[in-house]
Amino acid sequence: MKKIFTIRNLLLLIVFFSSIMIFNYSSLIEAVEDNNFNGYAWSDNAGWISFNYGTSIDDNGYLTGYAWSDSIGWITFNSAELTGCPEAPCEAKIDKYTDKISGWARVINSNNGWIRLGPIVSEGIEYGLLHDGDDVLGWAWSDELGWISFNCKNQSCFSSNYAVKYISSVVISSLNTNINYCMHEDIVPSVNDGLAVKLMWTYDGSGSEQKSYRIQISKDSNFVTDVYDKIVTSSSDSMWLNLVGSSWNGEQLDWATIYYWRIKVTSESGGESSWEPSSFNITKTHGSPYVVFSNIPEQIIVDNEVEFKAEKDGVASRTFNGSTPIYSWVFPGGTPSTSDQFSQIVTFSEAQTSEIYLRVTDSAGYYCETAPKPMDIYLFTPPIWKDISPF
Repeated sequence: MKKIFTIRNLLLLIVFFSSIMIFNYSSLIEAVEDNNFNGYAWSDNAGWISFNYGTSIDDNGYLTGYAWSDSIGWITFNSAELTGCPEAPCEAKIDKYTDKISGWARVINSNNGWIRLGPIVSEGIEYGLLHDGDDVLGWAWSDELGWISFNCKNQSCFSSNYAVKYISSVVISSLNTNINYCMHEDIVPSVNDGLAVKLMWTYDGSGSEQKSYRIQISKDSNFVTDVYDKIVTSSSDSMWLNLVGSSWNGEQLDWATIYYWRIKVTSESGGESSWEPSSFNITKTHGSPYVVFSNIPEQIIVDNEVEFKAEKDGVASRTFNGSTPIYSWVFPGGTPSTSDQFSQIVTFSEAQTSEIYLRVTDSAGYYCETAPKPMDIYLFTPPIWKDISPF
């Protein structure tokens, strides 16, 4: 019996290695239009298993439909046909938090045709199925068929690029990151001195609105260690990063560091996108200057002196590398029209609106500046008065 089994294995292997020389994933038949699973898996004992016949994951994460093998026939993923499996839970399902696929499938024309999708753990290693991007990775196990590989990446794609794909109806694209080094005014959350990071994406839910999103950030491009993980219920297609209360990485981003981030989105109908990855680079080695200014008096009168200072409410503009601040004032219509001093007396010769601003630069060349601040310059008008007898 063992000899017959070995010969059978040998013959199948010969068929396999012969077929992969001409097998290419791009030349597969088109999947059924209403399914979101497609492609091929490989079993040494059953050959190719096709997922192009209506296998899908529904909005609740359950696998439905069938796969086909020329040697063993139909394989079902429908929950109603999986009762009595060797170990509960029987339903084939993807965990939307971990992306792992668990439960069972079954060869319909076999009394012992159970196929375990996951979890499959041996000596601390997880071999079960995992959804990663558009790929389904890992192995399924059957006492009758042995190991079933769902992706050539499990071994090598040198001669064949077979794979089982899961493509959701919810799609995320155009990931982008906006980094601002001068956000010192608490307009949005900061993740270090003046540093604010906005994560952005484009959502397509095939008519269903976005319900929530999950964002992960790490210095590890594989998101295995040191991962910031946050789930937000929101239809927004952007997020200002806020690490306060997360206890992750000291609740801030490090300077001069590349960070990797990825997002997964859930629609109102329950559909879920694949993880979409991106990255951003914090190029600066320290915070950029903090810039504020004030003027006395606040109302500016033509030909009257007004003092501008690089401070406000007793807090001065400053640098974050210990260097002496370099000031660059612009006073349109004023005398002087520019200055490099911490404090400057200015006069204006005519009524106007002057857009005054201040830039502060440190020794590394990092600078921040106030937005041009329109300030009205008024003509002095004496008050109207007349003598009135007190009697």
